[in-house]
Amino acid sequence: MRHRTKLAALALAAPLALPVAAHAAMDPNVCNVAAGGSVTSFNMTCASTNDDAGAYSISITWATVSPCFGAGAPVSAATYTGTATGTTPEGSISGSFTTAGAVSGAAPALAVVYPNNPTGDLSIGYSTPGNDGTERHTMQLQFTCTSGGLLEPTGQVWELDATSVGNSPNSAYCSYGNVTGPVTFTPGLGASGPTNYTMTLTLNCVGANGTVAGTYAVTITGTDGGGCLGGSGTGTISGTGPGGVPVSGAWMYGRHGVHYYGFPPSGTGFIHMGGQTYGFYLWLDLVPTGLACPVYAGSIVGHGIVMGV
Repeated sequence: MRHRTKLAALALAAPLALPVAAHAAMDPNVCNVAAGGSVTSFNMTCASTNDDAGAYSISITWATVSPCFGAGAPVSAATYTGTATGTTPEGSISGSFTTAGAVSGAAPALAVVYPNNPTGDLSIGYSTPGNDGTERHTMQLQFTCTSGGLLEPTGQVWELDATSVGNSPNSAYCSYGNVTGPVTFTPGLGASGPTNYTMTLTLNCVGANGTVAGTYAVTITGTDGGGCLGGSGTGTISGTGPGGVPVSGAWMYGRHGVHYYGFPPSGTGFIHMGGQTYGFYLWLDLVPTGLACPVYAGSIVGHGIVMGV
């Protein structure tokens, strides 16, 4: 009964627990990676008109075997996770973040890679103290496995705010209620051990560019390592984007009760679409079918953003 009462309270609070809007920074930073940078350690310098321009020094600690190293690497369509630390023009990378109703404190910075032999994408979600309060960021780079996990010479850094919807020309925003669909859990969420989940989502996203704005129909399959009252997980994304263009990618998230935070620093994500890589960030709420724990099925409602350069 205790689990049931808490889960019911969380479900009722769901629409209030997330930022009501989000946007990509107007001016993405274009970054030059120093020679010799790898998927475990690199330096780079980023140029733009915003306060994220300057020098970066990043180290990544991989939870298991890092991509391009060890038996079986690289593996096509695999997702690897790690913890990112380092310094940026706005201070040291921090895991702390604050959003109304969300967990505050030591949420680690996260990294996701999507190897596609011989190249792959590296996406890092993190926060910094910032000049106007804690700021969430995402960093996107590419690497080459045939060179031992060396990073390509260029990349990008984006900033996410929870203030208003921006009009960056290659980004689209999917407002709250325009990300919906069913989800199932096997075994039930809150049962013993990890849970496999399948989300079948429709996203209706608006923006100035028809390549990223429009309807997405995606299926996300993955594993959640938590219970009814919190957890974290990863997943693989497949489906179609605007105009029926094939979409594939991956995401990772932190979860506080029924709230999925798939944005930096508590999560991150990306998709491949039309020969390009885009940031793909989801703020999702779970409405369980019944309020008992474990949860075996439910519906998803939320919002998100697709970010390009």
